[in-house]
Formats: sequence, C-alpha cells, structure tokens
Amino acid sequence: MATQNIEQNVEQNVEQNIDTQPTEKMYSQAELDKVVAEKIAEKSKELLSMTDSKVSKALETQKNKFGSEKSNYEEQLQLLRGEVEQLRFERNVSNNKTDAQKMLIDNGIDVSVCDELLNSLVNDNKDTSMNNIQSLINVMSGLKTSVEDNVKKQYAHIPQPTSKQSAVEMTQEQFNKLNYSQMIEFSKTNPDLFAKFI
Repeated sequence: MATQNIEQNVEQNVEQNIDTQPTEKMYSQAELDKVVAEKIAEKSKELLSMTDSKVSKALETQKNKFGSEKSNYEEQLQLLRGEVEQLRFERNVSNNKTDAQKMLIDNGIDVSVCDELLNSLVNDNKDTSMNNIQSLINVMSGLKTSVEDNVKKQYAHIPQPTSKQSAVEMTQEQFNKLNYSQMIEFSKTNPDLFAKFI
C-alpha cells in the first residue's frame, strides 16, 4: 500500500504540475510579423519623439543665438543709418550755405556781415534755404535803397562848392596826391588850374 500511495502521490503531483505549468501559445508568422511591426513602430515613435525634442532644443538654441546676433546687427545698422543721415544733413547744409553765399555775393552783399544770419536761414532743404536767402537779399536791397535815398536827401541841403573855392584851396602838393578819377573830376570843374598843375 505504501507503494500504491507513493504512486498515487506522484500521479497527483504530475497532474498538478501539468495543470500549473503555463501552456505555450503558438503564433503564426503573420502574427509574429504584426507584433514585431507594432514594436518597431512604437520604438520608432519614441526615437522620433526624442529626436524631435533634441532637434527642437538645438533649433531654439541656434534661434536665440541668431536672434541676439541679428539684433546686434540691426542695432549696428540703425547706428550706421543714423550716421549716414547726419552726414547727409551736414553735406546738404554745407552745399546750401555755399550756394547762399554765392547768391549774396552776386547781389553785392558782403557775406561776412550776414554769416551768423546764414546759419539761421540755411538748412538741409535746398528750396527752403534759397527762398530764405532770396528774402534776405530783398530785405537788404530795400534797406540799401532806403539808406541811399536818405543820404541823398540829407546831402541835397548842403551847398556845392564853387570852382573858385576849390581852386583857392587846391595846391600842387594836394593835386599830386589825387587819384586818377579825382583828377578827371578836377579837370572838369577847374580846367585852367588843372592845365597849370600838369
């Protein structure tokens, strides 16, 4: 009976082991290919996501670096544009001032008298500057005419010397000091005395 019990125990243990051991499932080639493709796709997505993340970070770093360099270049460009505009402004003012001086000289006006005024009237706009200078010329011409008229009116009341007075007052020494135009005038007013001094 002991042998029988042992055999019975062995049979029970074998049955239990068979029941407890997992049964292996058999896959077809199509199922295996499908599982492998799913795993490859899953890993590809993970790698792609990780690569995209690293590329995005690298791009962002380069973008920030480029952005700061770009802003530096833009700042430098703005500074250079400002300098160019300033130089252009100064050149235009200088050219307009030269043209204004020529206009004044052509109209018989002493430039040194108007130099400070020129700085106020001339700017970088040629038309405005030339209009300002033309207005100055008109004002100065009007002043000149007015002053000349006033001087002529004042001297009109002073009697002209007679030729006898000038003859009495003129000596050979004084005659020798006369310039050419004064000698011509003297010859017209005092022809006899002029002939004597020559």
